[in-house]
Amino acid sequence: GGVPGNPGLAEVAQLLGTYQRPEGHFTFGFNREPMQISAAMTTALAMVVVRAYGDPAASAPVVARAARWFATHPGATAEERGAR
Repeated sequence: GGVPGNPGLAEVAQLLGTYQRPEGHFTFGFNREPMQISAAMTTALAMVVVRAYGDPAASAPVVARAARWFATHPGATAEERGAR
């Protein structure tokens, strides 16, 4: 299932990668439960898009930074741990 890739989604994935914080996570402006309640969930959702629709070569550094961030942030809540 899912939405097939296309040039527009590839551009969205590339743009999304530019919003990544240097530490490797993604932030959000306000709580919008349950989608955006933590940096962990926002980062996990961003990684779904980047992996599914981004150019593999361009997405690799984004995914690697997120993986390093997740490895050093075990999560304080069940939701954060589940996002990993």
